[in-house]
Amino acid sequence: MEKVPISAVWPLQDGVLQVVFETGSTALVSLQPRFQAARFFPLREEGVWKSAETDGRFVRWCRDGFPVVEVACDELLQMIVGRSY
Repeated sequence: MEKVPISAVWPLQDGVLQVVFETGSTALVSLQPRFQAARFFPLREEGVWKSAETDGRFVRWCRDGFPVVEVACDELLQMIVGRSY
């Protein structure tokens, strides 16, 4: 069975997402600065923000059962450690 990089995600207050990686490492990433961009604007809705889930490769947020925002693991890593990773 192929390992996936993300084990779990939890949407916290103030636009902070807690990410647990398959290695056991945990990171906090603030997405709130991105909430003004059209792509991330739906995350301003509390119900959408709290819907965060992962399939191990992507984090998705849904409205009425349909994905409205998706972020890949590589993109999350860039947000956490910067573009030099």
